[in-house]
Amino acid sequence: MSTQNITPKTPLIPSTSRSDTTPSHQPSNFAIGTVQALAWLRVVAGGAALVAPCFTAKLFFLPGVTPGSLASYQLRLFGIRDAMIGELLYSVRPKFPSTASPASQTESDRERDRKELRRMLWANFATDALDIVVTGAALATGIIPRSPAFALGGGAIVFLLMDLVGLKAI
Repeated sequence: MSTQNITPKTPLIPSTSRSDTTPSHQPSNFAIGTVQALAWLRVVAGGAALVAPCFTAKLFFLPGVTPGSLASYQLRLFGIRDAMIGELLYSVRPKFPSTASPASQTESDRERDRKELRRMLWANFATDALDIVVTGAALATGIIPRSPAFALGGGAIVFLLMDLVGLKAI
C-alpha cells in the first residue's frame, strides 16, 4: 500500500492575501456578455446610420433626414464614429471562458489586455455621457423634439449603463 500525498484542489480556508484580490480574475459571464453586446450594438447602430441614414433616422424619430441632405451626411458621421468605437471595443472585449485567452498568455499580457479593455470602456463611457448631455441641451433649447431626444438619449443611457457593468467587472 502506497501513501500518496493528496493535496486538495482548493484550499479549505481561502486566502485573503493581496495577490488573490488582484484584478486579473475572470469577469462573470454576464459582464462578458454585456461588453460583447455593447460592442455589437455600437457596430450595428453605427453601420445602419452609415449605410441607411434615412431608415435609421426613422427608427430614432429624427425629422428632416432625406437622401442627400446635410442631415443624412451628419448621421453618417455619427455612424462612422459609433461603428469604429464598437469595433475597437470588440477587438479588446473579454472572451467567454470556453474561448478565453490561451494558457500560454502570461499574467502581464492578461493585465495589459485588461487595462486596454478598461481604457476602451472609459472611452465608451465618456462618449455616452457626452451624448446624454448634448441630447439634453438640444432638447432644452428646442433643437430636437421630445421623441428623438428620448430615443437618442435613452439609447445613450442604456449604453452608459452597459459601460458601467463592464467597468465594474473588468
